[in-house]
Amino acid sequence: MPAETPPDPSASAADHDAVALTDGHGWASDTGHAEVLLLSALLWATPAHHDDLADIVGLVRAEDFYVPAHGALFTIIAELIADGAHRAHDATTVAHELRRQGRAATLGAEHLTRALVAATSAGADGIQARHYAAMVVADAYRRRYRAAGDGITHAADHLPEAELWDYMCAHGIALREHRTRLASLRPN
Repeated sequence: MPAETPPDPSASAADHDAVALTDGHGWASDTGHAEVLLLSALLWATPAHHDDLADIVGLVRAEDFYVPAHGALFTIIAELIADGAHRAHDATTVAHELRRQGRAATLGAEHLTRALVAATSAGADGIQARHYAAMVVADAYRRRYRAAGDGITHAADHLPEAELWDYMCAHGIALREHRTRLASLRPN
């Protein structure tokens, strides 16, 4: 097997994070289950849960999801929730929104459909949405720490000295913001 080509040292600092994750250093716990349960809880939540849901979708980001299809579905559900308490955000409405946006016939449509079916059938209660959201954000927080460590290690070998401090600080700022979001989702 040929030796792996080292990353281009002229690559931008932002590319070092992507390299760290694509080199096989990324990881996932059982986060896929929590992701499906969060989506399910959001789909099955009633209007009585709307204020809490609006808070939750303001704290969770699509990039917190390890499975890209889950992040894409979350974005659609979050947009529906953000539109107001009287806008439906159930599975039928999400499927319609996928068609309306032209995403039901795209290359990744099968993944979105499977993810929507899994979330619909998971049967999570809307009252548990905050609990599952905290799990998703916590898993993403740990992945972000791993990416930061791997990225900083990679950057130490390839970035110009003048860029190293700013690169590390950018990770610290992002991690602090992530920690704040996680703390806001947890009850204590």
